[in-house]
Amino acid sequence: MQTTHSSADLLRRIGFLALLGFGIVFLSGPILAVLSVVGSLALTVLTFAAIGFVVWLPIRIVTAGKETAWRNIRDAGGHVASIARGLPGWVYRVASAPARAFFWLCAGAGRVVAFVVRKAWATARFATEIGLVTAIGAALGAGLGLVLSPSTDLETAVAMNALAGGVLAAGAGVAMHLASKGAARSSPVHVRVS
Repeated sequence: MQTTHSSADLLRRIGFLALLGFGIVFLSGPILAVLSVVGSLALTVLTFAAIGFVVWLPIRIVTAGKETAWRNIRDAGGHVASIARGLPGWVYRVASAPARAFFWLCAGAGRVVAFVVRKAWATARFATEIGLVTAIGAALGAGLGLVLSPSTDLETAVAMNALAGGVLAAGAGVAMHLASKGAARSSPVHVRVS
């Protein structure tokens, strides 16, 4: 079974892969830099904490007694363990923040591009409709100028009638377009409740 893909689908997939590659190349450096800074700070803090513990333990045993010192160590260990249990979620949120921001920006850019394409399509359609109406009006004006004008000044009469027909047709086309938009906005919406 063979499937065919449209050119737009292929371009969309290539664009997605290009954005993904761009994000990986340009975001991997800052992410690795942040992770290395966080890791080195954590290692430095843990080193000083170990040195402080080695100094604190004998002082605590002498001043408070052996049982109190061991109870303090158990309490501190429980506190460290509770922090360590929450650490993976915090690390995930911090590490994934640049990627989430990048995808949020890409989604916003996609919405902007979709908006611009919709507006450009609507503008092109409007310009085509008005251009067609104007061309028909100019042709009708030129035909009337050709038929109704005196034969002595035929070139000027045909040109002026074509210009007048085009301007009148363009004005009528714009007015009809605006009237249809106003009628579409002001039409009531009927909701039937069962």
